[in-house]
Amino acid sequence: MTIPEALVTDPAVVAFHHEQGVALDAEPTWRLEWLDDTTVETVSTDPLRLRVTGHVGDGTLRVTIDDSLTVLETTRDG
Repeated sequence: MTIPEALVTDPAVVAFHHEQGVALDAEPTWRLEWLDDTTVETVSTDPLRLRVTGHVGDGTLRVTIDDSLTVLETTRDG
């Protein structure tokens, strides 16, 4: 599974997109613009934690994942 595939199935990510008027189940992941406009930063290496930040409309979503692509935390603005 890729990072985008893991993210688009998370309930908090789905809800965020719904609030921004984007139906994740209506578009294949490769057509989602926010995935092209994401940044990934390493939060920690032991254990591995990555933070993925993307923008949809006027909202920003930050998702922290672990090495198995499990969503650990989400925060959002807008």
